[in-house]
Amino acid sequence: MKKFGILLGRFQPFHLGHELIIREIIADGLHPVIIIGSSNKNDARNPYNASDRFRMIRSVFQDATILLCPDYDSWYAWWNNTCAIIGQGILQDAVFYVNRKEQDLCNFKFSDKEYVDSTYIDIIQDSGYAIKTVTYPRLLGINVNATDIRVDINAHKHYIDGRVYRILQNLTKGEK
Repeated sequence: MKKFGILLGRFQPFHLGHELIIREIIADGLHPVIIIGSSNKNDARNPYNASDRFRMIRSVFQDATILLCPDYDSWYAWWNNTCAIIGQGILQDAVFYVNRKEQDLCNFKFSDKEYVDSTYIDIIQDSGYAIKTVTYPRLLGINVNATDIRVDINAHKHYIDGRVYRILQNLTKGEK
C-alpha cells in the first residue's frame, strides 16, 4: 500500500526550503501530497494565485499530488475541509511534514480547547496524525524566508529553483 507524506503551505513563493522538505518525503519512501493553503487568497501577503503556485510546484515535482485548500474564518471549518480535501484514503497512511516557525504562533480555540502560542500543527497532532518536524535551517544551513523573496525576488533567487524563478520572472512581467 502506498504511504504518503503531506506538506501544507502557502508557497508564496515555492522555494528551496519547501523543495527540500518534499525531497525528504521522497527520501523517506513516501509519495508527496502538497496542500496549497490559502488557495482563495490573493492579496499583499498572498500575491501569487493558486494556479501560479500550482505551476511553481509542478515545474519541480511532476509526480507529486497537489491539492488546493482555501482559508476559512474558523479553525474547525478549515481542518474539516482540509481533511475532506486530502481524503481518508491518504490520511490513514500519511505523515505530516511540518516546519514549526515562530512567526506562525498564535492563540485560538479549536474543538473547545484553547491553544496558546500554537499553530495548525497542534491541531494535526491532537487529531492523532503522525508528524515529522523538519526545519529549513537544518536542511539548508540557512534561513529561507518567503517574505524576503517576495520583497526582492532577484536578490534572493539563490533560494529558488531555476524553473520557479523563470515562472516568477514571467509573473512580474505580467505574463501567465
